[in-house]
Amino acid sequence: MSDYEMGYMKPPKSGQFKPGQSGNPKGRPSGSKNIYKLLDDIVTEKIQMTKNGKPVRISKKQAMLFQAVNKAVQGDLKAFQTLLPVMAEADNNKKPDLQIWNKSWCINIECKIADNWTLKDLKNSIDEQLIERYLKHPKYQHGVFLLARIQRDNWSRLNFDKLIAELQRYANSARARTRYGHIKDIKVIGIDYVIKDK
Repeated sequence: MSDYEMGYMKPPKSGQFKPGQSGNPKGRPSGSKNIYKLLDDIVTEKIQMTKNGKPVRISKKQAMLFQAVNKAVQGDLKAFQTLLPVMAEADNNKKPDLQIWNKSWCINIECKIADNWTLKDLKNSIDEQLIERYLKHPKYQHGVFLLARIQRDNWSRLNFDKLIAELQRYANSARARTRYGHIKDIKVIGIDYVIKDK
């Protein structure tokens, strides 16, 4: 008689793997997809959406980002907080935070939390990031500079509304003086998450 006790979390010795023996000796069947590949296949599928009254085909991944950005623009703080890590990673990878594509055009969207930047830094971002990095290709005709205010105003003599107006004037003049004549417009959009004092 063996003194090995069977019971909870103690299977019979005959059912246990021997040392050095794999639990799946044949391995994953060739051609089978892991969960990441399956997910990638699903989110890269194209779907049809209506944009400005016209049908466009975009990936499900783009549609999800588009919906998240729309929610953030409408004041959904949770959606904006969800987008923050993505925006930070995109900045580190020197890519626009978001791109919306059609067959013949692309909108490049640069997102920033305005609280973290000075007016001079934000103007430099319009020049160096949005125009010089993202809009220089002829297919990139539209740019959006999306700013969110999370805390109080940090810009000397400017509140958030005036900051947005000043940056829109600057973006218009920057577009007019750029060497990239294909750029049709640059919009500056502000989202204010500060709860107003009653």
